[in-house]
Amino acid sequence: MFSLLQIEWLKIKKYPAFWAMLIIVLLTYPAANLMFYNVYLRITTQKGTDMLAKMLLGNPFAFPETWHTVAYISSFFVILPSILVIMLVTNEYQYKTQRQNIIDGWTRRQFMTSKLMDVLIVSSITTILYALVAIGFSIYASTFDASKIWDQSYYIGLFFLTNLCATFYCFSTRLSNKKSIYSTRHIFILLPDCRKYCNWVFKNKSCKNWWRYRQVFAF
Repeated sequence: MFSLLQIEWLKIKKYPAFWAMLIIVLLTYPAANLMFYNVYLRITTQKGTDMLAKMLLGNPFAFPETWHTVAYISSFFVILPSILVIMLVTNEYQYKTQRQNIIDGWTRRQFMTSKLMDVLIVSSITTILYALVAIGFSIYASTFDASKIWDQSYYIGLFFLTNLCATFYCFSTRLSNKKSIYSTRHIFILLPDCRKYCNWVFKNKSCKNWWRYRQVFAF
């Protein structure tokens, strides 16, 4: 297992397009949430309606609501990790490294395992990023309350599942098509259904403030 990770690392460490896309992913999540946080600040600081807005919206970036809010906003960008996975698989076809791996003695199971590990790692990285963004915004936007930090932390698992499903779907469609344009097309076909799924997942009825701030972040 560790040898498979080492080989995958050798493949991607000098792949500039992968690192450029990874940087875009790492910047998108905090930037998107910062944009919506600024919208929230404008609404809640507007003279005449600030008190009413605060009463209706509360603070969606305070614990424990921050887990829900950041997960909902970040779920609009699950397409980015999916593109990252497509790039990794496309690289195998472009440079014919999958054939070389088989010639060097890899079994098909080992090759598939290595690619699935890529999917798992990309999903894990985006989930860790989501958790850091949620914690960071909560500390910045409200008084830190350690007693509430894990109240809705199950959204971490839900967000990981959302990313894993999207990236695995794109991984499987890329393997079944020889041209990456078909996999990219599948992403945009999947996107409306993925959006509906994310809305269903993150619209948890146990979160009482959902309906209050959903209108602010609705697209």
